[in-house]
Amino acid sequence: MKPKLCRNYRSIWMFEKKLYSIQDKKLPFPVTYNQLIIAGVTLVGIFILSRFPFLSSINDKWMFWYLLVPFVSAWFFSRFKADGKPPLKYAWSRFRHLYLEPDLLNRYNSFTVCKKPMKYKAKMKYRRFKDENTVSSKLLGK
Repeated sequence: MKPKLCRNYRSIWMFEKKLYSIQDKKLPFPVTYNQLIIAGVTLVGIFILSRFPFLSSINDKWMFWYLLVPFVSAWFFSRFKADGKPPLKYAWSRFRHLYLEPDLLNRYNSFTVCKKPMKYKAKMKYRRFKDENTVSSKLLGK
């Protein structure tokens, strides 16, 4: 069963802004600002990693590393959705849930669980219903 898309007031007015040209030069396809940011962050990361001696082979294949990898990462992180969220927001929510927030929440407040077994000193009372007084037994004729 496919999830249904529910529109709300915020999603109607929060549309993606796209870039169609740079300095009067048309781009081959429209690019969103999120894709530009992701490609830029990937490009800066590759530039920083290429300065380490064990990753110096990045400069040998510059077309792959500086053109294709940012393009593919921007496309991946803007298209695919995990749990209805973009991958970066999904990864951040998983990280926050696993490491930053307390394990047990009750109405958004953390609490601790008592590890000792509970012992009751008072007698527990409960009510018993007789079978002939219930409505279902009268209907069934028992």
